[in-house]
Amino acid sequence: MQIIVRREAGKKLKKKQISAQEILKIQQNVSNIVKGKIEELNYQLLKVLLIKEENKWYLRIYINSDNGIDLNDCETVSKAIDELIDNADPIPFGYYLEVCSPGEFLSAESSNSDIKVNDEIRIDFIGDYNGKKYMEGKLLEYNDDGIIIESKGKKWNLNKEIIKKISLKDFKEVK
Repeated sequence: MQIIVRREAGKKLKKKQISAQEILKIQQNVSNIVKGKIEELNYQLLKVLLIKEENKWYLRIYINSDNGIDLNDCETVSKAIDELIDNADPIPFGYYLEVCSPGEFLSAESSNSDIKVNDEIRIDFIGDYNGKKYMEGKLLEYNDDGIIIESKGKKWNLNKEIIKKISLKDFKEVK
């Protein structure tokens, strides 16, 4: 089970397209903004994700602690980082801030056991990557930093930070 505290934030500007590189930059910036405060409260910052789902943007801050995470922990962190993010204003459009327990996130990050080297896969990107929302190809290699695929005769080294979902080409979702 995953615990989430959500609030609406950011400007009400509509932005139609944002590149994967812009998303990575925002995620890193937000991570730099909130990490110290989260650690000061004795939590660990696991990951910052800026992701678009059903035409809405979500800034997801995943946290953990040695004692696990409950709703009060998510609320405490949300209140502590809310003003920091608002003052820094790193996101130029409206979004929902979510502070989340690890839940299924850790298992999804640590293992894609259904996908193997040489499988035909589809990668959906968090944003726009080289003008594409997704890419299909053969998985050549994977490691902690990302994956290498062959698509249309060209090798692509894809950082895991830009990947929203990886599926087998028959579209059986595994992440």
